[in-house]
Amino acid sequence: MSLRRVAPIAAAAGGTVKPELLVLATGPRAIYGMSRRGLLPAIFGRIWALRGTPWVAILGVTGVALAFAVSGDI
Repeated sequence: MSLRRVAPIAAAAGGTVKPELLVLATGPRAIYGMSRRGLLPAIFGRIWALRGTPWVAILGVTGVALAFAVSGDI
């Protein structure tokens, strides 16, 4: 495929990504990193042994997102 065919498709796909989704996807890793550096409580640095994911940080971000979704206002 030529670049002329791929560029519009890539631009359209990239334009559909919402900032909220990026925060939900990257937020737990940022919280995990801050916890490991001592900037947040150590509990946010806990890793799920099976998958290697920061499960406490994921639950925290999910809880905040649900609270905003239920309240209907930020």
